[in-house]
Amino acid sequence: MSQEWNEVKADSGIWMPEQKDEKLEGEVIEIKQGPYGLQLTVETADGGKVTTPSHKALQTRIGAVKAGDIVRIVFVGTDLPKVKGQNPTRLYSVFIKNPEHAEDVV
Repeated sequence: MSQEWNEVKADSGIWMPEQKDEKLEGEVIEIKQGPYGLQLTVETADGGKVTTPSHKALQTRIGAVKAGDIVRIVFVGTDLPKVKGQNPTRLYSVFIKNPEHAEDVV
């Protein structure tokens, strides 16, 4: 009896932008504490659900976001690590569209 092995690939639903100016835009449907920090689940215009990564530079910008807000998160690029051997810092800009939030979160 011969069995064939098939690789199981994860469909994490985590937004991992690679190119500068890539955007994630939609309504925040969930805010949760993930294993490495604060994460948003965003429902995009096409009905997809995507979770933000737990990158420190992003976490510091999403603290003012509330469920129901419309957000636009833009990947700005990377910055060299401060400590040799660490990964580069991934940089983001965060914008909120909500009557209660007149100003953008930077």
